[in-house]
Amino acid sequence: RQDALAHIQQRYSGYDAVFSTGTHPSEVMTHWNLTACMGFMFVNATAASTTLMDTMMHAMMRAVDHGYYDDQGVLNKQLLLAGVALNATVASSNPFKQTVEGAAQTTS
Repeated sequence: RQDALAHIQQRYSGYDAVFSTGTHPSEVMTHWNLTACMGFMFVNATAASTTLMDTMMHAMMRAVDHGYYDDQGVLNKQLLLAGVALNATVASSNPFKQTVEGAAQTTS
């Protein structure tokens, strides 16, 4: 039996981040027909994913200052604003490849 984290690291080593899919927030769902769900999230330490997480952290702090506590909403809005394209066909278990090159290019 393989360790779950080792399996995930091996299977998704070429990806910046992998998320389960969701349907919230609705404006992102309308745009992509899916959303990145915070229920499962695996992030490799790449320049692009570091930029995304830094951008999301700052956006989340601003959101909390305004009484908005929705990490999934903030993540998806940051992905959408960065022009990132989601790919929902990576695995049959429904995670998707999230390349964040757009986020790295638009937020630096």
